[in-house]
Amino acid sequence: MRNILIFLLLVFAFSSAAFAGEGINIPMVRPANAPYFVGMQTVNIYADDFDTIILSISSNIKCTARLLWASSYDPQINMPKSIWFVIDKSDGFKEYIFNVRSQNPYWTGFIKQIVVYPEARIDGIKILSAKAIHGYLLTHIWSGWREFLGPSSRIILGSTVNNMKATQLWGKSINLYVYVLLLLIAAAFFVSSYIKSSNLSLSWQNCGKATIISAIAFYVLLDLSNLINQYSPMKDEWQKFGFKSLEEKRAILVGEDFYRFTNFCRNNIPPKAAVKVFTAGPLGDYPEKRLIYFLYPLDFFAKEADYIIVTEYNKDLRTTLNENQNFRLLKKFNEGAYILCRKKI
Repeated sequence: MRNILIFLLLVFAFSSAAFAGEGINIPMVRPANAPYFVGMQTVNIYADDFDTIILSISSNIKCTARLLWASSYDPQINMPKSIWFVIDKSDGFKEYIFNVRSQNPYWTGFIKQIVVYPEARIDGIKILSAKAIHGYLLTHIWSGWREFLGPSSRIILGSTVNNMKATQLWGKSINLYVYVLLLLIAAAFFVSSYIKSSNLSLSWQNCGKATIISAIAFYVLLDLSNLINQYSPMKDEWQKFGFKSLEEKRAILVGEDFYRFTNFCRNNIPPKAAVKVFTAGPLGDYPEKRLIYFLYPLDFFAKEADYIIVTEYNKDLRTTLNENQNFRLLKKFNEGAYILCRKKI
């Protein structure tokens, strides 16, 4: 029996190496001044046969990144066709294995190009090689482990109570695997107990005890996993804010320049005055929402405004004054941020 097991392990090892050797090499290059790497493969990758991507990356910082691709069904590089992962800080090159097919349903058809987009400065990041292979058991395990610890399951997004997805494993919630394991454990204990005792009542009792104990064990493990999720942002928040004052924390949160502008507005507009905000920057209405929060109790919802706060607007001062002739410049923070007030009759 022992010899058979050794033989099977050897067969598995050699077959795994053979599968890895049959992959498609993908040269990775960084276009001039681009914040990403592009795979320049000479042939299209058939997604059904080559379901796994292996990247060899070195980085002098830890950051999140996206593996994206274009396919014959959708030639655009976009977020739905992507995998979010963490690049670790490392002195040498480290392998990152993705069973793409299990993690994203859009890995299908012929893959025409891949892109690696680090969500941080790219200068300290290098990609030695990339390869598409037919995945096997070990690559599937390593891919699942990286996914389990990856940002999709571990990084808190947004600011609501529903800001964290369930931990993922091979594209599915970890809870699904827990339910399946509980059913298997219950069935195994019931069958094992019944074979030994031929007592149906005792078998149900043993089955119930094993299921309850297993459920408690899984609950503890999942709760530990959740504590890891909470620890990471708590550590980051502490490093960012620490013992800083409320003013310093607010400046860090919205940007020092914008926070100085809110103080500028507070010092130059009377309390409870009726105001309006003109903004048309890349952040949409984000500046207005922040101003409403920081400048309370100013009235931002009055029909007739006595003051206009202008920031990140798409028109210059002269045009803005021409379009609002009942207003004059009260005070300027900088060329793109200032306050207008209604002219006195």
